[in-house]
Amino acid sequence: MTHQTLGKYVLEVAKKRLDDMLYIGLTEEHKESAAMFANLVGSQVISQLSASNPVTEAGNNTLTAEAQSENMTVEKLMETYGTCVSKLRSSQSKRRINSFKRISPANFTKEARLHVSEVILKKITSLNALDVELYKHAQKIFARQHQVMELKLLDSDRPVSSLFS
Repeated sequence: MTHQTLGKYVLEVAKKRLDDMLYIGLTEEHKESAAMFANLVGSQVISQLSASNPVTEAGNNTLTAEAQSENMTVEKLMETYGTCVSKLRSSQSKRRINSFKRISPANFTKEARLHVSEVILKKITSLNALDVELYKHAQKIFARQHQVMELKLLDSDRPVSSLFS
């Protein structure tokens, strides 16, 4: 079996796995991905968490306590997500900067990337072709999920824009 044949086979397996997943999120659509996840499984998770993890006498389980005491909704889950996201981004930014320091003297500036030879760019493109194809497949699934969620929200008379604000 050749490398290309094996690669195509693995790609088809990966696509099938994506097709079978309950949920697909995309980094560049982070907020929408989080909203879809919250609407898809958030309420179920919150209710199961409340039922299966009673608050300890010491009050250690703050998520469960919040879910029980405030009757947490998907909207509140999204609000909580919003408050956490800025801390997460700051932490990720610091890790990214530190990781680049470890691999210096590589130059990752925009100008330096413009000087990469055409031969190297073609090699990168060919090596990433299957990844790009899988990513495009994930984008199609995401778009379908997004459309289904919008239709469900329209049926429930909830404004779609409230999820993404």
